[in-house]
Amino acid sequence: MQQDQAHITIRKAKAEDVNLLSELAALTFRGTYAQFNTKENMDAYIQDHFTVDIMLKEILDTKFQYFLAYYDEEIAGYCLLDTNRTTPQLQIENTIEISRIYVAEKFKGKKIGKLLMDTCINYAVENMHTAIWLGVWQENKNAIAFYQHCGFEIIGTTEFVLGDDVQHDFIMKKQII
Repeated sequence: MQQDQAHITIRKAKAEDVNLLSELAALTFRGTYAQFNTKENMDAYIQDHFTVDIMLKEILDTKFQYFLAYYDEEIAGYCLLDTNRTTPQLQIENTIEISRIYVAEKFKGKKIGKLLMDTCINYAVENMHTAIWLGVWQENKNAIAFYQHCGFEIIGTTEFVLGDDVQHDFIMKKQII
């Protein structure tokens, strides 16, 4: 699956992308949340989720779909779809989660997030999922507004544990079928 807009290309991640993806994942996660969390909690989360070994297993596992966004051939963002998880708030089957969707700071405002979101929604449609969902920190007002603009609605809440800090997320859903 590939999309182009101006200088933007989105493609499925491959095993050989894992080092770059791991670096981008840690960079964008820190850039988004470091100011709100302790260094220890950030380091622990990154070590538990964004190492090369962990991300390579996910890339090779068919339950996960990583897509990479490039701007002028420089990696600019990524998203991760997960068919393995669900949440009780959905009350339907055959859903897919947008587990992560991030754009590097220097590429924000270039519509890369929207193209990544379109890629996620198109993947859900093509694979006949009934709904697409995600969790978003309740304090991340910009992300919430973006997801609402993309047709997602808040359907509940959940807890997100970052190191020793329990945070509160909204569960948001977009009906596909």
